[in-house]
Amino acid sequence: MKNILRKTGLVLAVALAAMTVAGPGTAQAAVTGNCGSSYVRVGHWPIDDSKYGRVGYVDVYWSSTAKRNCAVMNATGAAYDFAAVKSVGIWPSSDSSKNDNDYGNYRYYAGPVYTPKGYDMTGKCVDIGGQTQVPDGSMAFEDFANKHCG
Repeated sequence: MKNILRKTGLVLAVALAAMTVAGPGTAQAAVTGNCGSSYVRVGHWPIDDSKYGRVGYVDVYWSSTAKRNCAVMNATGAAYDFAAVKSVGIWPSSDSSKNDNDYGNYRYYAGPVYTPKGYDMTGKCVDIGGQTQVPDGSMAFEDFANKHCG
């Protein structure tokens, strides 16, 4: 419950601040950088649904300081502000047993999730996956292999 409240409160605060400063339509971009201050976005992959179109993105971040990757699944379109299952996962391409995932009933995003602490991801690829439930109850999901190799 604490995690859900933290996510909802953080998203609302950042979205309101972004809309105030930058105007409508930019709030979604503002919430994607919640991996930490040393992380820079290195990938942005779509999640599409045959009925609803684009319903989310999986964003991947890299920290040269931590030598780790992070991923966040951000809902958009029909899945945005829709309280339903959302999830994201990330793991080194060479070892799916070292995965981290977040799965729950969220309105805006799932994550952040990270590659293992102490596992230097420099020059290594990650596999990622994201999903979101859409208003008709079905799931839209995408898996992406061998991303951000370096």
